[in-house]
Amino acid sequence: MGTYNPGVFGTFNGKVGSVVASKWKGIKVVKNYPEKSTKPKSEPQLSHTSKFGLVGSFLKRASALISVGYQGVSGAVTPWNIALKYHLKEAITGTYPNFQLKYEMVRLSLDDSLMSQAHDVKAVAVAGAMVKVSWKMETNADKSTLPTDKAYILLYNPAKKTSLSVTGWVLRSGLSVDLPLPGYFIGDVLYGWLFFTSANGKIVSETQYLGSVTVIE
Repeated sequence: MGTYNPGVFGTFNGKVGSVVASKWKGIKVVKNYPEKSTKPKSEPQLSHTSKFGLVGSFLKRASALISVGYQGVSGAVTPWNIALKYHLKEAITGTYPNFQLKYEMVRLSLDDSLMSQAHDVKAVAVAGAMVKVSWKMETNADKSTLPTDKAYILLYNPAKKTSLSVTGWVLRSGLSVDLPLPGYFIGDVLYGWLFFTSANGKIVSETQYLGSVTVIE
């Protein structure tokens, strides 16, 4: 991949001949258009593709939280790149072709160690296809942990390959939130995670795993 300066005809995007031009982080770049290979993929290649697809599909459903939770990255890398790299390395179990996510290892935020974890976090099924997520204020919390902190929550339904998220509209002082779910979620097992940010979004807490919960009528 290389950069280019617009010529007499100005900038261009897309495929021209054997090259593709686009913008990446505000920089004009050009690269060779990949040719399709007729050679069968090896098992290691298939394994990598399978892992990438599994993690990429999950993170896509958590993208709104990833952009906040990993905002502290710098340089040429993006929050998505860092989250993808971590989960490919740390959050997959099993062998090809039966890979699965290790839900307890999912991290939707980069802990900067300035904010205390919430105490006694829970996700509990409530009648009427709802899940209540609750927590307690830390009595010995450091000065960066405040009632005005914003909660970010993800509930993931692997059976339906979909998710529900809370993106900062619940405060730490609220201590809980009731999340209504679609009726077709009844009987499904959901997995959940929680983290907080400061009111200005600049301080991020560690991700806390909420465990699993089965949706009830």
